[in-house]
Amino acid sequence: MNFPILIVPSKDGSSFRASLGSPFNATVEAPTSHEVEIKAAELIREQFRKGGQLRWISAPAIVAEAVGEDELDREITREWLATIQENRQKFDEAERRRIEEEDAERSRTAS
Repeated sequence: MNFPILIVPSKDGSSFRASLGSPFNATVEAPTSHEVEIKAAELIREQFRKGGQLRWISAPAIVAEAVGEDELDREITREWLATIQENRQKFDEAERRRIEEEDAERSRTAS
């Protein structure tokens, strides 16, 4: 999973600032653009280590409920949403394991 960040130099040019948008809404600073990127990645990793999860809400399902689809269409939509949610959870778990493995490897190489 990729997250966009904006890295800009400070006004005096002595450091860099990375801004992370929603859902993180955070800013980090460091002396170099590379270091600020590392700090931003660590901020995101920390959110996942604390149990954070990214979820999506399906607008079609919300709209379908609001306009009153017939029961068959709703059941198809529920099955579709359940499949999407299951796949999303599998991906999130794989991503969490990958991040944990990277952290463990980083700890081993730092020791």
